[in-house]
Amino acid sequence: MSKSEFRPNKDSTIQLVEKLEISLKNHDLWTSKLLLGVSGGLDSMALLTALKDLDQQVFVVHLNYGLRGQDSDADQELVEHISEFYGFEAACFSVNYSEEAGNLQAWARKLRYEYFEALRIEEHCDAVVLAHHMDDQVETLVQKIFRSSSPHTWNGMKNWDAQRFLFRPWLSISKQEIAAYASSKAVPFREDTSNKENKYNRNWIRNRWKPELDAHFPGWERNILGMQAYADLLDQYRDHWLAQYSSTRKKEDNQFISIPDLKMCPKMMQQDVIKAFIEAHPSYHVGEHLSAGMLVHIVQLLEAETGSMVSISDTLVVYTDREYLRIASLEEFSKPKEHEPMLEFDQDSLPLAHAEYSLRLEVFDQEMGDLSNRNELCVDVQAVQWPLKLRAWVPGDRFRPLGMKGHMKISDFLVNRKVPRYVKSRYLVIEDGNNKIIAVLYPPQNTNETKPIGSPSEDYKCTQETQQILRIESQES
Repeated sequence: MSKSEFRPNKDSTIQLVEKLEISLKNHDLWTSKLLLGVSGGLDSMALLTALKDLDQQVFVVHLNYGLRGQDSDADQELVEHISEFYGFEAACFSVNYSEEAGNLQAWARKLRYEYFEALRIEEHCDAVVLAHHMDDQVETLVQKIFRSSSPHTWNGMKNWDAQRFLFRPWLSISKQEIAAYASSKAVPFREDTSNKENKYNRNWIRNRWKPELDAHFPGWERNILGMQAYADLLDQYRDHWLAQYSSTRKKEDNQFISIPDLKMCPKMMQQDVIKAFIEAHPSYHVGEHLSAGMLVHIVQLLEAETGSMVSISDTLVVYTDREYLRIASLEEFSKPKEHEPMLEFDQDSLPLAHAEYSLRLEVFDQEMGDLSNRNELCVDVQAVQWPLKLRAWVPGDRFRPLGMKGHMKISDFLVNRKVPRYVKSRYLVIEDGNNKIIAVLYPPQNTNETKPIGSPSEDYKCTQETQQILRIESQES
């Protein structure tokens, strides 16, 4: 056998480092500057050493919660010492927990990620690297199942979380493999004695539940991890339907979803598609929580009038826009919307099709009956001075509402109608050549109910003497 044909089996510890290298390259992080969270425990210290073996640029971050007194300080000293020995810059922070902050673990996790993200930006790092491994993933999935989390969450932690720039290269590596590598490299680390306490769910699963399952259900951990494939499959189905509904009718952007299409789905599917739709918005933050109750309220928007909305955070709202469900930042949603340029037309231009309305002249028929509760609006054009203008209302506009003797500001008219602030900008007016407003047009309604689309001025309402009318209909009808 020649030397070229001889291939000895590689030590598993060498394979672990090679897997790390491959993962870095696959995610375009090779030679990038990385921020590494290091607690001083086995997992993070082993990852720190492996990155040193690969000669990567690393900025080390350690948070000292002070919960174990001198032991916590010793953890920090070890991280500082080894980081300096490896030639890595390190930043350590002392933080204090208060019972007012609520759940300790939730508080510590939230604070930790806030520090990581702020320092990632400040230090110009391409990713935050964490030492979560396969055993952590199993524990995460088990807790999700016990808490009746949606099957979509069964894919657990992501190897690469692009939204938060989180990189977990060891999710396919077991704790046993990491321990073997640390032993072979004589990696110094400190054992957190609180890990032996079963008051935390993870510790209980690890210390009490896992040994029993190992004895009765060999390979159970691999079976749990196998459930990720079902979550991925469900995600693919969900993304397929989301793409179908959100691209049925292309408009000026992709931040909408078709209400008629969505209403054809079962309620649970509606919630799931809406959740994915919201989470895909560029302004949605992963840390924001979409509760089941909030999703129920959003589903109710499918039967609501246009302009109805639900706040999903301090910065984002979901609202109805005729046959679409849209998502927007609160700032964008609250500011007045830009309208089409002023539309000017005369008798010869009719019939006329506008983006939201159609207009035409007709001979008035006394048998038309009551026009006040129909998806159209009719005004007497006998006294109209041509040409007419269709435009957005502006502060200072006045007209004479039906049944009133005097004139009223349109702004007051909208207040009396209890029109929400964010819908007011969608009301239009028709003005004649004498600069008199002959009608106010309401935004088209996403509903099957018959409702008026506007209000004619008292001065231009149809009467027994009316001979010709301007009929305005919603394009939706």
